[in-house]
Amino acid sequence: MIDRMLKLVSSIRFTLFLIIALSLLFLLGLWIPQKALLTRGLYAAWKAGSPALVSVLEAMGFTNIYTSPITLSLWVLFFINLSLVMGKRIPAVRRKVALPETGREYPLTTAASAHTITLERAQEKQLHRLPLLFRKAGYRFYGTPKQFSAVKNRLSPIATLFFHLSFFLMLLGGVISMYTRFSGTIDLAEGEVFQGERERYHASPRLPKIGSLPEARFLVKNIQPIVEQDTPTGIAVTLVDQEQKTHTVEVNRPYKTDHTLFVLRNLGVAPLLILQDTDGRELDGAYVKLNVLMGNKDAFTMQGMQFTTDFFPDYVVRDGSEGTRSEIMRNPAFRFHIEKDRTFIARRTVLLGRSVEFGKYRLRFPEMRYWVRFYVVKERGLGILYAGFGIATAALIWRLLFYRREIIGFVQPRERTAVLRIAGRAEFYKALFQDELERIARTLERELTAS
Repeated sequence: MIDRMLKLVSSIRFTLFLIIALSLLFLLGLWIPQKALLTRGLYAAWKAGSPALVSVLEAMGFTNIYTSPITLSLWVLFFINLSLVMGKRIPAVRRKVALPETGREYPLTTAASAHTITLERAQEKQLHRLPLLFRKAGYRFYGTPKQFSAVKNRLSPIATLFFHLSFFLMLLGGVISMYTRFSGTIDLAEGEVFQGERERYHASPRLPKIGSLPEARFLVKNIQPIVEQDTPTGIAVTLVDQEQKTHTVEVNRPYKTDHTLFVLRNLGVAPLLILQDTDGRELDGAYVKLNVLMGNKDAFTMQGMQFTTDFFPDYVVRDGSEGTRSEIMRNPAFRFHIEKDRTFIARRTVLLGRSVEFGKYRLRFPEMRYWVRFYVVKERGLGILYAGFGIATAALIWRLLFYRREIIGFVQPRERTAVLRIAGRAEFYKALFQDELERIARTLERELTAS
C-alpha cells in the first residue's frame, strides 16, 4: 500500500495535476478579491452586497487564496513529489556522470550515426593523435587510441539536480518573505525626523508575523522637484541617517536599509498656515500636508473649520479667473473654500508670504515646504528567493546548451588495413549532434589519412 502511494505521488501525472491545480488557484486569486489587498471598507461593502458568496469563499479560504489550507496542502504535496522525483534522479545522474567505459558499441538504433574510417597500415601510426583531435573538438578522451570513449560536458546531468534544488530555495525564500513582510505608507515633509514609529504610518500597515518593524531612522533634509524646460521630470529627496550619512532618493532609486526599501510614491506641498485673530494672537498653526498638485483638491481643518483647497503653482488672474501659468513653483497660491458646520463662511486666495482675513480671523502663509509619500517594504528571504531563480536559470542554460555528448570508437585490424569505427549519441538535439559527429568524422579522416 505504501509503495503504491509513493509510486502515485512521485509520478509525472501527479506532478502535472499539482501544477494545473496550483495554476487554477492562482488564476482564481486574480478574479476573487483578496482580503489582504482591499481596505476594510471595500471588503465590508463587498461582503454586505454578497453575504452568501463571500461566506462560502471565506469558508474555503479563497479570500486569502495564496495562504489558504488548500493552496498550502497543494504546495506540500508538490514538494513531496519533487523530493521523491529528485531522489529517483540521483542514481540516474550518478550513472550518467560516471567515467565512461571504453570498448562499448552503441546499437545503431540509439546512435546519432555511425562512421567508418579505413586506414592503411602505415597510417595506423596516426592514431596516437586521436586524444589531441578530440580535445580540439571540446571532448575529454578516455581509453586508448584503439579503444576509447570521448565525452563532452560529462557533468551536465548534475544540472537536473540543481534545477530541482532551486525550487526548494524558492519555497524557503517565499515562506521567509511571506512571514517577515511589512508594508505600509508614510508621509514625511522637509525637516521631519523619522524614528521608525508605527503610528506614523497610514492606517492598517501590514505587520510581519515574525520579526520587527523597520528600524530605519533618518532626517528628511531636502525635497527638490527636478524640472527640465519648465516640465517637472522627477524628484530628488536627500536623507541623513543616524550615522550622518547622506542618501539621495529618486523615483527609481529607493532608500535601502535594514532589509527595508523606502520607495517614492507621491509628492505634495506642505504650506505653513497660521490662523490668528484680528488682534494678531495665534490660534492654530502647522505645516499642512496637502495632495493638491496636478489639479487635485484636498481639505484640512483648523479651529473646527474645514478648508477645501485648490493650489496654483504659478498663480495668475486672467479675465477675472484664477489659474496657473505652469506647474513650476514660481508664484504659489492657495484658494480656500471655508466652511463650519457645513455652513459657508468665505472663499479666499492667499499667496506665499501674504495673509488674508475672513470674519474675525486672519490666515497667514509665510512658508511652504514639500512632502513625499514613501511606500515602505521590509522582508527577509528575497536573497534566497533570487538565488533560487538564479540557480534555476543557470541549471537550464547548463542542461540545455551545454548538454552531454558521447562518442565511442574502436579499431578493427584487417590484413592490409585497419578500420576505425565511431558512433555517438547526445541527450538533446539529435539532428544537431549528428551534424557535429559528421564534422568530427571528416576531420578525423582528413587528419589520420593524410600522407
